[in-house]
Amino acid sequence: GDPPGKPPAVFAPLPDQPDVFRTVSGREVGELLRLSRDERGVVVRMHWATYRFTRDQETFDRFDFRAGN
Repeated sequence: GDPPGKPPAVFAPLPDQPDVFRTVSGREVGELLRLSRDERGVVVRMHWATYRFTRDQETFDRFDFRAGN
């Protein structure tokens, strides 16, 4: 939904915090991107500027649209 020509968000790692990045340009400049990993080390969730991102559609109350619960 961004207008053509708007620069993408670019992230830089924080040297003292693994899996935490700061937005250095584009949308949400200055906000943090935090990665959450499962027990195998696979990224399962990302929080950017407090918004939660996953590969599966979820709501804040974790409603699973595929299972209907």
